[in-house]
Amino acid sequence: MTNKKLSKELDKFLMALSKVGLNTKVTAEMSGVSVHSLSNWRQGKSYPNQSNLMKLRDYSLSLLSIRGLQSEVRECAVSFFREVEITLRDMPRIGEKEEKILNDHHSNQKALSILVRMLDFNQIDTYLNTDTMQGFRIDKQNKIDRKTQRNYKKTFSENLNRLINFIDEGSDYEREDIAEWSLFSGDLNEDLFLELYDNLPHEEDFDIIKKVPSIGELWLETNLGVSKTQVKSWREGKDFPNEENLEQLKKLVGTKGKGAFLGYEFSESDLLHMFLKAPRLEAENRADKAEYFETLAFFTNVLFKYCGSNEEVEELRHLIEENLISEGKSSLVKSFLDEVWNLRVSREINRDSYTDKNMPEMIKYFEMTDDEVEYALNKDYKVVDSIFSEEKVNLIEKFSEEHFDVEQKEALSELISQLRLGKFIPQIRLRLEPKFQKLYFE
Repeated sequence: MTNKKLSKELDKFLMALSKVGLNTKVTAEMSGVSVHSLSNWRQGKSYPNQSNLMKLRDYSLSLLSIRGLQSEVRECAVSFFREVEITLRDMPRIGEKEEKILNDHHSNQKALSILVRMLDFNQIDTYLNTDTMQGFRIDKQNKIDRKTQRNYKKTFSENLNRLINFIDEGSDYEREDIAEWSLFSGDLNEDLFLELYDNLPHEEDFDIIKKVPSIGELWLETNLGVSKTQVKSWREGKDFPNEENLEQLKKLVGTKGKGAFLGYEFSESDLLHMFLKAPRLEAENRADKAEYFETLAFFTNVLFKYCGSNEEVEELRHLIEENLISEGKSSLVKSFLDEVWNLRVSREINRDSYTDKNMPEMIKYFEMTDDEVEYALNKDYKVVDSIFSEEKVNLIEKFSEEHFDVEQKEALSELISQLRLGKFIPQIRLRLEPKFQKLYFE
């Protein structure tokens, strides 16, 4: 069944119901879906997911059990029920979607390990197999179920121990001696060390008579309102916090996302950012800028794909080629914008933390003088500014009016809107969401 036919059948069904006094509001209440959703579905603005289709199917079936139901309503209900059944039969059942995604990547262990965690923590909205060009939406849960949480109990306890040990080690220093802490001495200046000291808990922050074995444990007990025994059970992996405790813990240390404390291991940098506002904001800001560059690269590739023969676009391509210092392994656009980003970052971060092993691509930028980097960036920024200009936007929008389908136009509109606001579209959406895949994929 096509989405267009679904909208048509739903519209006929709702119109028949309205004739016997069952308006959209009543239908929404009885079926368990919203009035807004019903309106969008019947107009074809959006389409129900698997869960909502099952609600509509059950509702239409319940009507058919009513004796004396008018023949027109019965006919529409039967027709709608059959079409929904066909759709559900063609869709992967709940659980099969995740299985299909993992099967598609069974030969790539690295990809599998990432996908498993993303699925466990509901971080995928849509999926598209670019080989077959077939995909579907993922029904997301509001909360992480307890089974998933238990699967990551070991990661939780290890992260909790890292956090407590970090606090205990840091709280041993006096304010004037905190700069001697070897753990981060190469990454922090004096002001940041003092900020770190002020944000870490210390014995004097608590009403205690005698010295306690762990300030970190006491800090958690006090802020979460739990017992010492409870914290100990978490540390030993014997127990797992309830939903409220886990959310309080995330909020306490400023971590975000459903996978926090569970889906990845805390690094020393993660622990540091929990108690330092400035580096945390700097890291978040840098991550946002990196995502913006990825979104800009996507726009540029769209422009090159559809308007590559235009004189202005050809000139832009030549400019990018001329300003690229070294040929990259990815596309021309990606190589250029990655290079601009690396040039910027090479003068914003601690160079000692980057080595030939962990970030070999950065070494060549560190070896450039400040004047060389400044000269290259000045030229590159002029090129970057010329990518997302009103002329280029008008060019691709004009092309889209004549050649793009509804989904491609929607994707392009969102892309342009976000870039105009200086915002980004997350990479995972650009790579996996069908409407963006239809617009462009490598």
